[in-house]
Amino acid sequence: MYKTEKMRKVFWEDTYLTKLETTVMRVQGNEVVFHETIAYSESGGQASDKATIFSLDKKNELQVIKSRIDEQNHLIFYMLPEN
Repeated sequence: MYKTEKMRKVFWEDTYLTKLETTVMRVQGNEVVFHETIAYSESGGQASDKATIFSLDKKNELQVIKSRIDEQNHLIFYMLPEN
C-alpha cells in the first residue's frame, strides 16, 4: 500500500533544524504522514521530539500527541488531536 511512498527524514541531515515546510502524504483517521519530517519518533530508547504543525497561513496549529513508526514501510505517523 505504501511501497512507492518515501518519507525524507530531514532530522538525520540537520539535527538542529526547527522549522520545515512540507506537504501531507497521507491522512489516516487522526494520523498524518508527511513527505519530509524533522520530528524524530521514539526509537531505540530515545524519546520523540515534540512537534507542532502549522497551516501555511500560520492561523491554525495542532500539537502532535505522539508518533509511531511503520518499520516495514519506513514511515512515521504523527497522531493529532481528534476533531
